[in-house]
Amino acid sequence: MNARQGRTTFHRFFSGFVLVLVLVFAVVVINAYRAHPSNLLPLSILSTAQTNSATQALSQPSPTPAQTPVGASACSTLSGSLHAEDMPSAILGETLHYQVYLPPCFDPFADRRYPVLYLLHGLYTDESQWNDIGLSKAADELIAEIDTAFIVVMPRLINTDISRKFPIHQVIPEELIPHIDSTYPTLADRDHRAIGGISRGATLALRIGFNHRTLFRKIGMHSFPMLIDESNRFAKAIGEIGKDERPELFLDVGDSDPEQYLARNFEHELAKLDIPHSWHLFSGSHDGAYWAENIAAYLKWYAQGW
Repeated sequence: MNARQGRTTFHRFFSGFVLVLVLVFAVVVINAYRAHPSNLLPLSILSTAQTNSATQALSQPSPTPAQTPVGASACSTLSGSLHAEDMPSAILGETLHYQVYLPPCFDPFADRRYPVLYLLHGLYTDESQWNDIGLSKAADELIAEIDTAFIVVMPRLINTDISRKFPIHQVIPEELIPHIDSTYPTLADRDHRAIGGISRGATLALRIGFNHRTLFRKIGMHSFPMLIDESNRFAKAIGEIGKDERPELFLDVGDSDPEQYLARNFEHELAKLDIPHSWHLFSGSHDGAYWAENIAAYLKWYAQGW
């Protein structure tokens, strides 16, 4: 090979090598652009794109919070929640325990307020009695049906004293209600507050509800066992107050309840004095099966008008 032929071969080799380098660089650039196209845009174009994106995001309207209580239609959750809570009680000199049912999609920070139902348990049991007979499930189903959410508060009562001087008469209106209204987003007025009870709790509900009737629109008395003399005095007192001041009344008892005559007597007195009330003689006795069977009817009556 002469010198001229050597130079020609070298030039051909070098040109081929350069061509390979160019092709490799092109492949790298194309792949980089596909992975991160914005990194290869001119700064002026990139700045404009980012600014437009930010402006568009800021211009989107924010959702407006609900101004009134809502129920199932605005809520994707089907079940409420049950919580065990407590509060100090100066009247009792000890802690008052209570359970609270919060409805589906409850949000304490939303612009939304709820009616409150206070439910009292029977003798020789505690605040868990209401959920044992199906309160949470019945409340979930009712809220989905009527599209109105509400809170239920179930305090623990002392079981050793059923006299009229029972401390819970003071604790509920003077301590528990202010505590609930300051802790939860409630509709803190008479029209959106009710009280009810089972058995011994029914007599307490009447005593508390009537004596503090500026606090409660409705009083529910389930398996009502108040003695005749006292229930007659209450009937007379209810008849003597103005119609606008009277609470709405719900009274029921089982047709096999051994003390049904006590509830029947009170109903008779209310009817005799022409006092409006809702009266039900349901099938059943004085037990959990009876209350579980009728809890849906109880809640539906309390929630009417909410």
